[in-house]
Amino acid sequence: MCLWRRPRHRCRQAQSHLCLSQPRSSGRLLLWAAACVALRLSTREAGSCYTPPASEIEVLSRRGLAIGAAAAASLDVLPARAILGLFEGPKVVPYTMPGVFNISMPPDYVLKKSAPGLLAWQGDRIQPVEVMTAKSKAVDFASLAEALGSNATEVGERMAKVRPAVRVNSTTEATLVEALVDPAGSGLDIYQFEWISDFIHELKLYALVKGEGKNYLCSVNLRTAALLWEDRQELFRSIMASFAPLETQPKREAAAAAPA
Repeated sequence: MCLWRRPRHRCRQAQSHLCLSQPRSSGRLLLWAAACVALRLSTREAGSCYTPPASEIEVLSRRGLAIGAAAAASLDVLPARAILGLFEGPKVVPYTMPGVFNISMPPDYVLKKSAPGLLAWQGDRIQPVEVMTAKSKAVDFASLAEALGSNATEVGERMAKVRPAVRVNSTTEATLVEALVDPAGSGLDIYQFEWISDFIHELKLYALVKGEGKNYLCSVNLRTAALLWEDRQELFRSIMASFAPLETQPKREAAAAAPA
């Protein structure tokens, strides 16, 4: 693709100097576009039938390469979604559990239910198991160790015995894949579990959050069909990373999960 439109007369020699060949791979598309823009801006005022001298072409080429190099450097630090979205991260919609915490979901996740202490979304509408929930309830416990147990791995293995099944209001046994304590290293009182059963892959976060003078046991649950986990896991982990208490929390007391 050429940065100039093909003229109906003359100037084909000028085109041969200033046109960049279209990249064959989508990974180089951004670099190609940046260089094309640089060349177009530099020659716009010269007119469509202007044939620049060799020295000017060299300057333009260097400018295009410089822009391309800067864009290439940015590819190393931005996620794939940011590159495809012109340096913007994945679009998300923030939701608030009143008085307790914020959580963000993709815009195509439809909020199906909103009630005191409960938010529920439908993910892929073709996949009925893709139901995401966020919950909170006031408790007397001061920590997750008191509410669920001090060893996250043991807690995860216990919970794995009774996990949601495909059929509504039914349960199944799953396998604990991972149990993490404060996965983001933020000092919050958080356990995060990953389970897999025959048909469902699940990521669940528990947190003990202080808000409005009370202690709240909070949870965020993300589920998808087991066959879709590879496509969902990055998105699910980014959703969990968006969990944020509304009030500043005291640092969690040291606690560690036993080796899996």
